[in-house]
Amino acid sequence: MREERCSQTRRNALKTIGAVGLSGGAVRTASAAGGDTVSVGDARDAAAQTVERVAGREKFADWRGATLGRPTTFHARNAARGPKYLAAAYSFPVQSRGETVGYVTAGARPGWADVIEYSTASPPQDHVAATKARARGRGGRPTGRLLYHGGVKYGVELADGRGVNVRNGRAAPLSGIDPAGVESSPSTSDITTTSSREQLWAVPAWTAPRKEEDIDIDPWAEWDGCAPVAASMIVSYHEGTLGAKKEKFIDKLHKSMDTLPGGTTAPSDIDSGISHFSGGDLSYSAVNINLWQHPDFVKQEIGAERPFLLNMTDGGQADDRGQNYGNHTVTVVGYDQGGDELILHDTWDDLSHHLDWGSWLAATYTKVGAY
Repeated sequence: MREERCSQTRRNALKTIGAVGLSGGAVRTASAAGGDTVSVGDARDAAAQTVERVAGREKFADWRGATLGRPTTFHARNAARGPKYLAAAYSFPVQSRGETVGYVTAGARPGWADVIEYSTASPPQDHVAATKARARGRGGRPTGRLLYHGGVKYGVELADGRGVNVRNGRAAPLSGIDPAGVESSPSTSDITTTSSREQLWAVPAWTAPRKEEDIDIDPWAEWDGCAPVAASMIVSYHEGTLGAKKEKFIDKLHKSMDTLPGGTTAPSDIDSGISHFSGGDLSYSAVNINLWQHPDFVKQEIGAERPFLLNMTDGGQADDRGQNYGNHTVTVVGYDQGGDELILHDTWDDLSHHLDWGSWLAATYTKVGAY
Protein backbone atom coordinates (compact mmCIF):
# COMPACT_ATOMS: atom_id res chain seq x y z
CA MET A 1 0.00 0.00 0.00
CA ARG A 2 1.38 3.36 -1.02
CA GLU A 3 1.36 6.41 1.17
CA GLU A 4 0.70 9.79 -0.44
CA ARG A 5 3.90 11.77 -0.07
CA CYS A 6 3.04 14.93 -1.99
CA SER A 7 -0.17 16.58 -0.87
CA GLN A 8 0.74 19.86 -2.59
CA THR A 9 1.75 20.55 -6.17
CA ARG A 10 3.59 23.56 -7.46
CA ARG A 11 0.46 24.66 -9.32
CA ASN A 12 -1.42 25.39 -6.09
CA ALA A 13 1.55 26.17 -3.86
CA LEU A 14 1.16 29.38 -1.91
CA LYS A 15 2.89 32.51 -3.11
CA THR A 16 3.82 33.30 0.49
CA ILE A 17 7.45 34.33 0.27
CA GLY A 18 9.49 35.89 3.04
CA ALA A 19 13.01 36.92 3.87
CA VAL A 20 14.94 36.99 7.09
CA GLY A 21 17.94 39.22 7.72
CA LEU A 22 19.39 39.38 11.22
CA SER A 23 22.57 40.97 9.96
CA GLY A 24 23.59 43.40 7.28
CA GLY A 25 21.75 46.45 6.03
CA ALA A 26 21.87 49.82 7.70
CA VAL A 27 22.28 48.91 11.34
CA ARG A 28 21.99 51.17 14.37
CA THR A 29 24.72 51.48 16.99
CA ALA A 30 23.97 50.45 20.55
CA SER A 31 24.99 52.58 23.48
CA ALA A 32 27.40 51.20 26.07
CA ALA A 33 24.55 50.61 28.45
CA GLY A 34 22.37 49.13 25.74
CA GLY A 35 19.39 51.10 26.98
CA ASP A 36 18.48 52.81 23.71
CA THR A 37 15.46 51.71 21.70
CA VAL A 38 14.85 52.41 18.04
CA SER A 39 11.87 54.71 17.70
CA VAL A 40 8.67 53.52 16.06
CA GLY A 41 9.08 56.31 13.52
CA ASP A 42 12.55 55.14 12.46
CA ALA A 43 11.34 51.56 12.33
CA ARG A 44 8.36 52.57 10.18
CA ASP A 45 10.65 54.37 7.74
CA ALA A 46 12.79 51.25 7.36
CA ALA A 47 9.72 49.04 6.91
CA ALA A 48 8.23 51.42 4.33
CA GLN A 49 11.45 51.36 2.33
CA THR A 50 11.30 47.58 2.31
CA VAL A 51 7.72 47.55 1.03
CA GLU A 52 8.65 49.93 -1.77
CA ARG A 53 11.76 47.92 -2.65
CA VAL A 54 10.17 44.48 -2.91
CA ALA A 55 6.81 45.53 -4.36
CA GLY A 56 8.35 45.37 -7.83
CA ARG A 57 8.74 41.62 -7.56
CA GLU A 58 5.97 39.49 -9.00
CA LYS A 59 5.54 37.55 -5.78
CA PHE A 60 4.92 40.80 -3.89
CA ALA A 61 2.63 42.37 -6.48
CA ASP A 62 -0.07 42.93 -3.84
CA TRP A 63 2.33 45.26 -2.03
CA ARG A 64 2.33 47.84 -4.81
CA GLY A 65 0.86 50.99 -3.39
CA ALA A 66 0.38 49.32 0.01
CA THR A 67 0.67 51.13 3.34
CA LEU A 68 1.80 50.13 6.81
CA GLY A 69 -0.70 49.69 9.61
CA ARG A 70 -0.23 50.18 13.33
CA PRO A 71 2.66 48.05 14.61
CA THR A 72 2.64 45.52 17.40
CA THR A 73 5.66 45.56 19.71
CA PHE A 74 7.28 42.27 20.68
CA HIS A 75 9.68 42.25 23.64
CA ALA A 76 12.66 40.23 24.79
CA ARG A 77 13.82 39.44 28.31
CA ASN A 78 16.77 41.49 29.49
CA ALA A 79 19.77 39.43 30.64
CA ALA A 80 21.58 42.52 31.94
CA ARG A 81 20.79 45.07 34.63
CA GLY A 82 17.88 47.37 33.99
CA PRO A 83 14.28 46.78 32.96
CA LYS A 84 13.10 43.19 32.87
CA TYR A 85 11.90 43.51 29.27
CA LEU A 86 13.22 45.36 26.24
CA ALA A 87 11.41 46.24 23.04
CA ALA A 88 12.83 43.80 20.50
CA ALA A 89 10.83 44.10 17.29
CA TYR A 90 7.96 45.99 15.69
CA SER A 91 5.65 44.01 13.42
CA PHE A 92 3.93 46.27 10.87
CA PRO A 93 0.96 44.86 8.92
CA VAL A 94 1.13 45.63 5.20
CA GLN A 95 -2.29 46.79 4.03
CA SER A 96 -3.77 47.20 0.56
CA ARG A 97 -7.38 48.03 -0.34
CA GLY A 98 -8.48 47.49 3.21
CA GLU A 99 -6.90 44.03 3.50
CA THR A 100 -3.75 42.80 5.20
CA VAL A 101 -1.41 41.33 2.57
CA GLY A 102 1.63 40.61 4.73
CA TYR A 103 3.90 42.19 7.29
CA VAL A 104 7.34 43.68 7.86
CA THR A 105 9.20 43.20 11.13
CA ALA A 106 11.68 45.93 12.02
CA GLY A 107 14.29 45.67 14.75
CA ALA A 108 13.78 47.74 17.90
CA ARG A 109 17.27 47.21 19.31
CA PRO A 110 20.22 49.35 18.19
CA GLY A 111 22.80 47.22 16.40
CA TRP A 112 20.20 44.83 15.01
CA ALA A 113 19.15 44.83 11.36
CA ASP A 114 16.75 47.60 10.38
CA VAL A 115 14.39 45.00 8.90
CA ILE A 116 14.43 41.53 10.41
CA GLU A 117 11.81 39.85 8.27
CA TYR A 118 9.11 40.45 5.67
CA SER A 119 6.49 38.06 4.37
CA THR A 120 3.14 37.80 2.59
CA ALA A 121 1.90 35.52 5.38
CA SER A 122 -0.48 36.81 8.04
CA PRO A 123 1.26 38.96 10.69
CA PRO A 124 2.31 37.14 13.85
CA GLN A 125 0.06 39.36 15.98
CA ASP A 126 -2.97 37.96 14.15
CA HIS A 127 -2.26 34.58 15.78
CA VAL A 128 -1.94 35.87 19.35
CA ALA A 129 -5.56 35.45 20.45
CA ALA A 130 -5.77 31.87 19.20
CA THR A 131 -2.39 31.07 20.76
CA LYS A 132 -3.51 32.33 24.15
CA ALA A 133 -6.71 30.32 23.93
CA ARG A 134 -4.84 27.12 23.07
CA ALA A 135 -2.36 27.72 25.88
CA ARG A 136 -5.15 28.16 28.41
CA GLY A 137 -6.79 24.99 27.11
CA ARG A 138 -3.57 23.13 27.92
CA GLY A 139 -3.35 24.55 31.42
CA GLY A 140 -0.96 27.39 30.61
CA ARG A 141 -1.31 30.92 31.96
CA PRO A 142 -0.44 33.60 29.38
CA THR A 143 0.93 36.79 30.97
CA GLY A 144 -0.13 39.03 28.12
CA ARG A 145 3.47 39.83 27.19
CA LEU A 146 4.40 39.27 23.53
CA LEU A 147 7.94 38.00 22.99
CA TYR A 148 10.24 37.94 19.99
CA HIS A 149 12.39 34.77 20.02
CA GLY A 150 14.68 35.68 17.14
CA GLY A 151 14.66 34.47 13.56
CA VAL A 152 10.99 34.05 12.68
CA LYS A 153 9.83 33.07 16.15
CA TYR A 154 7.18 35.21 17.80
CA GLY A 155 5.56 34.11 21.01
CA VAL A 156 3.24 34.62 23.93
CA GLU A 157 4.82 34.51 27.39
CA LEU A 158 3.53 32.03 29.98
CA ALA A 159 3.63 32.55 33.72
CA ASP A 160 6.10 29.65 34.08
CA GLY A 161 8.66 31.54 31.99
CA ARG A 162 8.24 29.72 28.70
CA GLY A 163 7.16 31.24 25.41
CA VAL A 164 4.55 29.77 23.08
CA ASN A 165 5.33 30.14 19.38
CA VAL A 166 2.33 31.75 17.68
CA ARG A 167 2.94 29.80 14.48
CA ASN A 168 2.77 26.28 15.84
CA GLY A 169 1.68 26.54 19.48
CA ARG A 170 4.87 24.92 20.82
CA ALA A 171 6.07 26.09 24.24
CA ALA A 172 9.80 26.36 24.91
CA PRO A 173 12.15 27.95 27.48
CA LEU A 174 13.56 31.32 26.47
CA SER A 175 16.89 32.95 27.26
CA GLY A 176 17.37 36.63 27.93
CA ILE A 177 19.38 38.93 25.68
CA ASP A 178 22.27 41.24 26.41
CA PRO A 179 21.16 44.66 25.13
CA ALA A 180 24.78 45.72 24.63
CA GLY A 181 25.15 43.07 21.93
CA VAL A 182 26.91 39.77 21.35
CA GLU A 183 30.37 41.23 20.80
CA SER A 184 30.50 42.89 24.22
CA SER A 185 29.34 39.74 25.98
CA PRO A 186 30.08 36.66 23.86
CA SER A 187 29.06 34.27 26.61
CA THR A 188 25.53 35.62 26.77
CA SER A 189 22.85 33.81 24.79
CA ASP A 190 21.60 36.47 22.40
CA ILE A 191 18.81 36.00 19.89
CA THR A 192 20.91 37.61 17.16
CA THR A 193 23.78 35.14 17.44
CA THR A 194 24.51 32.86 14.47
CA SER A 195 26.61 30.30 16.35
CA SER A 196 23.73 27.82 16.42
CA ARG A 197 23.05 28.06 12.69
CA GLU A 198 24.60 26.34 9.69
CA GLN A 199 23.45 26.06 6.10
CA LEU A 200 24.75 24.41 2.93
CA TRP A 201 24.34 27.30 0.53
CA ALA A 202 25.40 25.36 -2.58
CA VAL A 203 22.34 23.07 -2.53
CA PRO A 204 19.99 24.23 -5.30
CA ALA A 205 16.34 25.01 -4.59
CA TRP A 206 13.83 24.29 -7.31
CA THR A 207 10.56 22.71 -8.29
CA ALA A 208 9.86 20.57 -11.34
CA PRO A 209 9.99 22.47 -14.65
CA ARG A 210 6.84 23.03 -16.63
CA LYS A 211 6.38 20.38 -19.27
CA GLU A 212 6.62 22.87 -22.13
CA GLU A 213 10.20 23.48 -20.93
CA ASP A 214 11.11 19.80 -21.22
CA ILE A 215 13.13 18.48 -24.13
CA ASP A 216 11.21 15.23 -23.96
CA ILE A 217 7.64 15.14 -22.70
CA ASP A 218 7.40 12.83 -19.71
CA PRO A 219 4.96 9.91 -20.00
CA TRP A 220 3.39 10.91 -16.68
CA ALA A 221 1.33 13.80 -15.40
CA GLU A 222 2.64 17.36 -14.98
CA TRP A 223 3.96 16.89 -11.43
CA ASP A 224 7.11 14.74 -11.14
CA GLY A 225 6.59 14.16 -7.41
CA CYS A 226 8.10 15.82 -4.36
CA ALA A 227 10.46 12.93 -3.52
CA PRO A 228 12.20 12.87 -6.94
CA VAL A 229 12.41 16.68 -7.02
CA ALA A 230 13.76 16.89 -3.45
CA ALA A 231 16.31 14.14 -4.10
CA SER A 232 17.41 15.75 -7.36
CA MET A 233 18.63 18.79 -5.41
CA ILE A 234 20.91 16.54 -3.36
CA VAL A 235 22.20 14.74 -6.46
CA SER A 236 22.86 18.03 -8.24
CA TYR A 237 24.71 19.32 -5.16
CA HIS A 238 27.04 16.31 -5.09
CA GLU A 239 27.47 16.24 -8.87
CA GLY A 240 28.27 19.95 -8.98
CA THR A 241 26.01 20.48 -11.98
CA LEU A 242 23.81 23.25 -10.53
CA GLY A 243 20.69 23.23 -12.71
CA ALA A 244 22.29 22.01 -15.94
CA LYS A 245 20.87 18.48 -15.61
CA LYS A 246 17.89 19.29 -13.44
CA GLU A 247 15.19 17.64 -15.55
CA LYS A 248 17.37 14.63 -16.32
CA PHE A 249 18.01 13.99 -12.62
CA ILE A 250 14.33 14.46 -11.71
CA ASP A 251 13.17 12.06 -14.42
CA LYS A 252 15.78 9.43 -13.54
CA LEU A 253 14.79 9.57 -9.88
CA HIS A 254 11.09 9.48 -10.75
CA LYS A 255 11.74 6.17 -12.50
CA SER A 256 14.16 4.66 -9.97
CA MET A 257 11.77 5.55 -7.11
CA ASP A 258 8.88 3.97 -9.00
CA THR A 259 6.90 7.19 -8.51
CA LEU A 260 3.34 7.01 -9.78
CA PRO A 261 2.15 9.30 -12.60
CA GLY A 262 0.40 11.59 -10.13
CA GLY A 263 3.56 12.12 -8.08
CA THR A 264 3.04 9.63 -5.25
CA THR A 265 6.12 7.73 -4.01
CA ALA A 266 6.09 4.88 -1.50
CA PRO A 267 8.32 5.78 1.49
CA SER A 268 10.19 2.48 1.15
CA ASP A 269 11.08 3.36 -2.45
CA ILE A 270 12.69 6.70 -1.64
CA ASP A 271 16.00 5.39 -0.28
CA SER A 272 16.20 2.45 -2.68
CA GLY A 273 15.46 4.77 -5.61
CA ILE A 274 18.36 7.03 -4.68
CA SER A 275 20.67 4.05 -4.19
CA HIS A 276 19.78 2.82 -7.69
CA PHE A 277 20.15 6.23 -9.33
CA SER A 278 22.66 6.09 -12.19
CA GLY A 279 22.27 9.36 -14.05
CA GLY A 280 25.41 11.10 -12.81
CA ASP A 281 29.14 10.64 -12.40
CA LEU A 282 28.92 9.46 -8.77
CA SER A 283 27.34 6.50 -7.03
CA TYR A 284 24.86 6.95 -4.20
CA SER A 285 23.72 5.13 -1.10
CA ALA A 286 20.66 6.04 0.91
CA VAL A 287 18.78 4.71 3.89
CA ASN A 288 15.55 5.73 5.60
CA ILE A 289 16.00 6.12 9.35
CA ASN A 290 13.80 7.14 12.23
CA LEU A 291 14.28 10.56 13.77
CA TRP A 292 16.94 9.85 16.35
CA GLN A 293 19.52 11.79 18.36
CA HIS A 294 18.00 15.13 17.52
CA PRO A 295 19.62 17.55 16.99
CA ASP A 296 22.86 15.55 16.82
CA PHE A 297 21.97 13.83 13.55
CA VAL A 298 21.04 17.09 11.84
CA LYS A 299 24.26 18.79 12.95
CA GLN A 300 26.28 15.72 11.98
CA GLU A 301 24.92 15.53 8.44
CA ILE A 302 25.02 19.25 7.71
CA GLY A 303 28.47 19.53 9.27
CA ALA A 304 29.64 16.73 6.97
CA GLU A 305 28.14 18.61 4.00
CA ARG A 306 25.48 15.96 3.40
CA PRO A 307 21.99 17.37 2.77
CA PHE A 308 19.25 14.82 3.45
CA LEU A 309 15.52 14.27 2.95
CA LEU A 310 12.76 14.77 5.50
CA ASN A 311 9.69 12.65 4.72
CA MET A 312 6.69 13.95 6.66
CA THR A 313 3.29 12.54 7.40
CA ASP A 314 0.79 15.27 8.27
CA GLY A 315 3.54 17.90 8.29
CA GLY A 316 2.94 21.39 9.62
CA GLN A 317 3.82 24.68 7.97
CA ALA A 318 7.09 26.55 7.63
CA ASP A 319 7.31 29.86 9.45
CA ASP A 320 6.72 31.90 6.28
CA ARG A 321 4.04 29.67 4.81
CA GLY A 322 0.31 29.76 5.41
CA GLN A 323 -0.48 26.13 4.58
CA ASN A 324 0.62 22.82 6.05
CA TYR A 325 2.93 20.49 4.16
CA GLY A 326 0.79 17.45 4.83
CA ASN A 327 2.37 14.27 3.41
CA HIS A 328 5.45 15.72 1.79
CA THR A 329 9.18 15.22 1.20
CA VAL A 330 11.62 18.14 1.45
CA THR A 331 15.39 18.66 1.26
CA VAL A 332 17.07 19.65 4.54
CA VAL A 333 19.98 21.99 3.86
CA GLY A 334 20.71 23.37 7.33
CA TYR A 335 19.51 24.15 10.82
CA ASP A 336 18.91 27.15 13.05
CA GLN A 337 18.33 27.78 16.75
CA GLY A 338 20.71 24.96 17.66
CA GLY A 339 18.71 22.45 15.61
CA ASP A 340 15.24 23.39 16.85
CA GLU A 341 14.55 24.69 13.35
CA LEU A 342 15.32 22.88 10.09
CA ILE A 343 16.25 24.94 7.04
CA LEU A 344 14.78 23.29 3.98
CA HIS A 345 13.97 23.52 0.30
CA ASP A 346 10.36 22.39 0.01
CA THR A 347 10.03 21.83 -3.82
CA TRP A 348 7.35 24.53 -4.05
CA ASP A 349 9.65 27.41 -4.95
CA ASP A 350 13.31 28.44 -5.14
CA LEU A 351 13.72 29.72 -1.58
CA SER A 352 14.83 28.36 1.79
CA HIS A 353 12.26 27.94 4.56
CA HIS A 354 12.38 27.31 8.31
CA LEU A 355 10.35 24.52 9.91
CA ASP A 356 10.27 23.84 13.64
CA TRP A 357 11.54 20.36 14.43
CA GLY A 358 8.66 18.06 15.34
CA SER A 359 6.05 19.84 13.20
CA TRP A 360 4.59 16.57 11.93
CA LEU A 361 2.59 13.55 13.04
CA ALA A 362 5.36 11.16 11.94
CA ALA A 363 8.49 11.43 9.84
CA THR A 364 11.71 9.77 8.71
CA TYR A 365 15.03 11.04 7.43
CA THR A 366 16.63 9.71 4.26
CA LYS A 367 20.39 9.80 4.76
CA VAL A 368 22.26 10.16 1.46
CA GLY A 369 25.91 9.39 0.75
CA ALA A 370 27.85 10.03 -2.48
CA TYR A 371 31.08 8.35 -3.57
